Parts: sequence; structure tokens; C-alpha cells
Amino acid sequence: MMNGAALGLTCKDAFVIFSQNETLALQRKVHVLEARLLQYEPDLTRDKVNPNALLHQIKDKFDALYPVSCRVAPVVHIEQASKPFPAHKNKKCIWSGMLVSVGRGSVTRDDSLRGLIEKELLATFGGGCATFCLEQSSLALVAMQRALVGGYMSSHGWDRFRKLKVQEHIV
Repeated sequence: MMNGAALGLTCKDAFVIFSQNETLALQRKVHVLEARLLQYEPDLTRDKVNPNALLHQIKDKFDALYPVSCRVAPVVHIEQASKPFPAHKNKKCIWSGMLVSVGRGSVTRDDSLRGLIEKELLATFGGGCATFCLEQSSLALVAMQRALVGGYMSSHGWDRFRKLKVQEHIV
């Protein structure tokens, strides 16, 4: 028969082991949840991201793919001024959607400005943040659309706004 002191010590030891197991289980869950959270909200420390360098990388790649001498303005017709980057049936817009087939398979990539933004974000944050990168590149496109609408409204007419240089400066 166990005496009271021995039984108390056994219960205390069992509680310690139980709490250690629970702590380990919670640590595993926290690790999994942190990994999932990084898909949507990566670590945006200043050491990891230099916004100016990122902007210049995107601009340089866009200029290399589409030289200024060969591209058209984001808003080509006055009817588009209130809603830039309209959805194109053929998805051939260098600003918002330029789907290109790669290889023999059905793999496509987006070589538009939005696609380049997404690729640079993926290169910076890694594939684990793909959802975040897609979302942020789409939000960048929305910001460009709103800036173009504001630029058109403040340009006092289509004649000034329709110039490629003016619109690219806004974007």
C-alpha cells in the first residue's frame, strides 16, 4: 500500500509529464499555424525587403520585356479612362494580363506588369507566400487603376492624358 507522500509525488510527476506533452503538442500546432500564416502575411522586416530596389527590379524587367518604343499607353481610348485595364478576352494586356504559354504543356505565365510584380514578390518572400504575392500584385493593379482614373480626372481632358509618358508616370 502506498503512503500519501509517495502518491502525491507520483501525481506530481504524472502532471509534469502530461504538461510537457501538452506543451510539445501546442508548440507543433503553433509552428504549423505560423507556417500557414506566412502564406498570407510574410515577415516584412526592413532587412529582407528594400522597396526601392524591388521597384527598380520590376521596372527594369518590364522595360526589358516591353521597350518604351514598342508599347502603348495603359488607357488607349477615352472610354477606358474611367476603368483602366479592362478585361480582355484574349488576355493580351502588358499592364494587367499577358498570359504566355510555356513549353508543350498547358503551363502559362503572366508576363504583364502585374505578373512581374507577383514574380518579384515570390523571389523576395519565397513560394510559401504565394497567396500573399498574388494578392499584393492584384492590389497593386487596383492601385494603378485608381491612380490612372485620378490622373485622368485631374489632367483636364483626354488630349493631355492620352500620352504614354503621362500615363506611365502615373503608373
